[in-house]
Amino acid sequence: MRDKIKYLIALSQLKGIGFRRAHQIIQKYGTAQDFIHTCVELPEQVPMQLRENCSPAKIREALAYSDMQLKYCQKHKVRIVCYEDDAFPYRLKRYDDSPLILYCRGKMDLNAMRTVGIVGTRNMTSYGKWMIEDLVQGLVPYDVVTISGLAYGVDTHAHRCSVVHGLSSIGVMGTGIDQIYPTSNRDMAIQMTRNGGVITEYGIRTKAEAYHFPARYRIIAALSDAMVIV
Repeated sequence: MRDKIKYLIALSQLKGIGFRRAHQIIQKYGTAQDFIHTCVELPEQVPMQLRENCSPAKIREALAYSDMQLKYCQKHKVRIVCYEDDAFPYRLKRYDDSPLILYCRGKMDLNAMRTVGIVGTRNMTSYGKWMIEDLVQGLVPYDVVTISGLAYGVDTHAHRCSVVHGLSSIGVMGTGIDQIYPTSNRDMAIQMTRNGGVITEYGIRTKAEAYHFPARYRIIAALSDAMVIV
């Protein structure tokens, strides 16, 4: 299992290989490990457009990065869920741009029976704030898992209301699992891990980049049976 995770992480780190292409590679070569071994031992069999980014030197860098990830996750009790695992969210698995790896911290069911995503503006009106509180309270009898992005405004309020009312809440991060952004939500994220938690597709030391945040919305949307935009 450790080797499988190691090579999946390495594959996900190679430049020029997006999520769709990564899934195509696994379908063609069987496993990420088989593809990486081909890159090292039989580079002439690798498609020309991939050779530069999949050179033996780049492969060694990617594998070293994988080892660093695995050591951190083992030390800090971060769960790694692979695309092929039963625990991987079936809702997300239906899409061809789903990540190969999810890093998870907390106690959460990624395949909960009922899920609702709540996202929206950073600058809530008083009506928007009331609406979120009323919505979350109304979800309590149905044991719904709320999903949001841990951002300022609507996201933060949706998570906070869920914690207050005892609902499991999952925050999809746009950074590595080793950092919370914004930092003001650190304490709330810790509370969420007791009944829910945080997940990310990004490895440790990945900082908040502007393009990460729209990208993570595809995960929030895919995990949610319904989406509420405030």
